[in-house]
Amino acid sequence: MTLWIVELLPRFAVALIILTLGVLCSRWAARGVSEVLERRTHMDVTLGPVLATVARYAVFVLALIAALNQLGIRTTSVIAVLGTVGLAIGLSLQATLANCAAGLMLLFLRPFRAGDYIQTSAIAGQVLEVGLFATKLRGADGLFVFVPNSAIWNQWVKNHSHNETRLVTLDIPLRYQEDIAPARAALTRFFEPDARIAKLPPPKIYPSAYSDSAITLTINAWAMTGAYAEVNTELPEAARSALEAAGVELTTPRRPAPETAPATG
Repeated sequence: MTLWIVELLPRFAVALIILTLGVLCSRWAARGVSEVLERRTHMDVTLGPVLATVARYAVFVLALIAALNQLGIRTTSVIAVLGTVGLAIGLSLQATLANCAAGLMLLFLRPFRAGDYIQTSAIAGQVLEVGLFATKLRGADGLFVFVPNSAIWNQWVKNHSHNETRLVTLDIPLRYQEDIAPARAALTRFFEPDARIAKLPPPKIYPSAYSDSAITLTINAWAMTGAYAEVNTELPEAARSALEAAGVELTTPRRPAPETAPATG
């Protein structure tokens, strides 16, 4: 018994050293992969965390196999046992594996990337990170949102940041007797110097509706995606100011007067 312990202790010590170095090297490998990907500007930042995780676990598994070999344990038998255990775990964690599969598909097809603003039927927010199992978002209210990948993969996704431009639509009511040509010319001059508005296709300005007291002038302009929120917020007041400066008369929707109850007595 004592002889067996004396023979095993050196192997156990070496195996422990190998496993410790493996843990340290796995962390260094993950950090190194992350730093390399950060320096490569053409590399999608979405892949960084995933590749770093893969590198870390790959180095750790190699160190674990080397440590088991040092103890005299046949790795083929261990792999067979781990395969059986993995199958049992996989059957009990089907939802988790579904999230992993969805994560791989999201990383492969890339319907969105880190920094994009996405929307589904249930959630919306800016993508912070796409992982193997979940996607991290920042909501419009600044809250952190942790979404399982299968919840995104199994429904439609609207990416607000994917295209270079986005359509901004605005309706402005003109006085019914007002000539449309001066209004269209004033708005055309208003859009020309604005670098946030795409020149092709040019803004479209047309009458879209007629009522007894007003003509609805509709503006369709393609704004640069990065400036969409700013343009969408500023355009109504700025367009009205440009029309008023050109002498175009606008109408203001009025609320109906409240009905008064007849006097009694």
